[in-house]
This record gives sequence, structure tokens and C-alpha cells, in this order.
Amino acid sequence: MTPSAPRVVLDGLDPSTADRAEQIVRLLGARPVAGACAAGAPGGPVVLALTADPGRVPDLRAALGRASRPIGTPAATAPAPSAPAVVVLGERGTLRIPGDEALLGDLVSELVAGAPGPSGRRGGAGPLRTLVVAVAGWQGGAGTTRLALLLARRAGGALVDAAGAGPGAWGTRADPPEGVRWADLRADEVAFGAQLADHLPRVGPVRLLGPDPRGGAHAGDPRLRPVLEALRLSGDVVVDLGRWDDRAASACSAGSPVDAVCLAGRGDQDSAIRLAGSLGAHPVVVPALIAHAMRRPSPVLGQTLRDLGGDIGMCRMPGGRRASADARRTRRIWQELRRRDADAWIASWREEP
Repeated sequence: MTPSAPRVVLDGLDPSTADRAEQIVRLLGARPVAGACAAGAPGGPVVLALTADPGRVPDLRAALGRASRPIGTPAATAPAPSAPAVVVLGERGTLRIPGDEALLGDLVSELVAGAPGPSGRRGGAGPLRTLVVAVAGWQGGAGTTRLALLLARRAGGALVDAAGAGPGAWGTRADPPEGVRWADLRADEVAFGAQLADHLPRVGPVRLLGPDPRGGAHAGDPRLRPVLEALRLSGDVVVDLGRWDDRAASACSAGSPVDAVCLAGRGDQDSAIRLAGSLGAHPVVVPALIAHAMRRPSPVLGQTLRDLGGDIGMCRMPGGRRASADARRTRRIWQELRRRDADAWIASWREEP
């Protein structure tokens, strides 16, 4: 492990908890150090502190905030760091060891992936957490279903068609493959097993839950939440919600399984005005990205996003004639959605208890 590897401070943990935490930290590419005083020594950036005492949290936040810049990086040129997350382990804490090793591993992985190296660039281990992305259009005919299918192919996960009536991602297939459809899932089920993904039909590399002549699902369907919770156990999930309306906004509310939203539209002046009205009536509360279809989107679109406040990004939507360009844009959208979700998730650990 290099001296510049991101560091995790272990503060006052009992020997068995400290030993298990050290194993997880080292496995995911970070270096454990004992005590907050070690954070001031030369080494990589401190990205996390684990303590057994909730009363130590304020002091650790203050001490580690001062030491979070990598040693040897001039203050004038270093990016302004966020204070490292401080997590309490134990009976009085947020996580318990043994029991919550997987969640601790997810957190360390995300923090290591986002830690700046000596050059200031970010990078590291890939994320472990699965991602649930919702795709919706703020206007009709924006290519929402195609975008959802491309993102699901990129993620290598499942695609859930909750856009209501219509062939959806099945397209014009006369004989869709065998497997579970929406009509096979009972409306009164409150949970589905992790094996649900194994029973979905494949469309190329994608597992698809879609409609058939017996019926489909919309964004307000009570089965949607348990379906997403079950499918994310097997990998990343993309859900096509159709039009962005009150039902779609409710499906993406705080506490829902949806981690991020990609809203699709043309991007000209008229659609920018529609977007303002749509998000004004149905605000998005999870990390969001606007995908537009214009080579040069209207300046009104950018101004609309600034007026709405928050941190909503903007990317060009796949839809060109070249497959390579579509793949590049799809990859960029997926990476940006994952980054925004990771930033929001890590920020939640930095909030005061």
C-alpha cells in the first residue's frame, strides 16, 4: 500500500472491533491509523474516522477537518476538502461490528474512490453499492424508453418498465422471451425475494420486467418499491417512469429506493419552459441530471436550472447516428449519475448525528 493511500482513523475502538475494521479498510485500499493525532502525520488524505464514543464526534470533526488536506500539497493550490465523515461503531452508534461490515465496506469504498491523490485527481477502487436510477421525460417523444434501455445495458443490470400502457422496452417484438411479467406479481405483496432477477426475461444483456396483454405498471404502482428493493440486491437497476408527474415524483421521494433521476427532453427554449413548470409542480429531491437532445441546448435551459436552485447537472442524450457516440454519451450519463449519488450518500454520513 502506498504512503499516499487514503487513511481511516480508528479512535478508541475495542480490540476485536478495531481488528475487523482494519481488515475492511485495508481490503478496500485505505490505510488504518490509530487516533486522531495520527491524522496530522505525513500521508494520504483522511477520508473517515471510526470511533466508539458518540461524545467524541464534534472534536473529531474539528480535528480532522484541519488535517484533511494531503501533506505536501500547497494550501493555495489544494482543492477545498470536505471534513471527513465520522461514524460511531458499537451499541450506541450508527453501525455495529459484527453485523454491518458490508455497509462499512460500501462507505470506505466510496470514500476511497473519491479521495484526491497527490496530483489532485480523484480515483481508486470502484463503488460497491448498487444504484437505482429512474428515467423520466418532462415532455413526450423525448426518447425516455430508449435512454432507459441504453443505461440498463451500460450498467449490466435490470430494467423495470413502469411507464404504463404500451410495448415499452419490448418494442415491436412479436414473441417476447419467457419470464416473469408485471401481471405475474401480486399487488398485495410487500416484498419480493432477491431471486426475482433470475426469473426476468432477457432483452440482450438486460433483465427486463415489463408489461404483457394482461397489464403493466405505472410509477404509482404499489409493487414498484418492493420490486426495486429486490432487484438492487442483484445489481444496478434502471426504472422507466414515463412522464415526470406527481406519481413519478412520489416514486423518487426521500426514502424511496431510487438513488438518482435522469430527466429527458429536447432542450430547446419551449421544452426549457416546460421543464421549469414540471419541476416547479413536482420537485426532484434526489440527485438529478438533465439529458437533452440538442447539439446546442437553449441558454434558457441552463438558466432554468439555475433558477430552480439545487445541483442539477446537464448532459447530451444519446441519439446520434454513430453507435460509438451513443456509447460515449451513455457512459458519461451513467458515471455522472453514480458520482452524484455517491456525493449525496457520503454527505449524509458527514451530517451531525
